[in-house]
Amino acid sequence: MPSFDAVADRLQKNSPAPDARPGGFLARHWAEALPDGRVRLASDPRHKLPFPTVYRIEETYAVWRNITAPTLWVAAADSNIPQLARRPS
Repeated sequence: MPSFDAVADRLQKNSPAPDARPGGFLARHWAEALPDGRVRLASDPRHKLPFPTVYRIEETYAVWRNITAPTLWVAAADSNIPQLARRPS
């Protein structure tokens, strides 16, 4: 990418949040400077690949049903996970 500002623009496009832009803070932690002045993402591109195993939601529900300890579940306000957790058995 040409600059940290370009990285900040991409971050803002991917996840519009009011605090994503100030000073390119996130961009400077997500990218690294190259000798030619450009920047590249410091993250591993493999994190975008699909899981190496098949994800079966019914297996996930079976695991969740077996949890017996008190559990604190934290999910983002716009997450669909709470709806999945309330799904009838």
